[in-house]
Amino acid sequence: KAQEFCNLNKLDLFGVTYESSSHIHKDFNFMSKLWSGNAIKDISDERLKLELLNARKLFQLQLLFGFLTFLSVVTNGFFSA
Repeated sequence: KAQEFCNLNKLDLFGVTYESSSHIHKDFNFMSKLWSGNAIKDISDERLKLELLNARKLFQLQLLFGFLTFLSVVTNGFFSA
């Protein structure tokens, strides 16, 4: 949503204009800035800021779910052995 909003309103995300959402996912600097959240504070457009904050929460939840899934598999293997 953030990428589409930026393209429609001629804005950039953290100083870069992204052509597609896959371009965003491949950019390690974007993901790093999204994870830290510090660069989101500098965004002047409130709708874009809200979209990025929501994306940050979703990104963190996905990583947490992946870690907990991995931990449950390891724990299950440990107790089954």
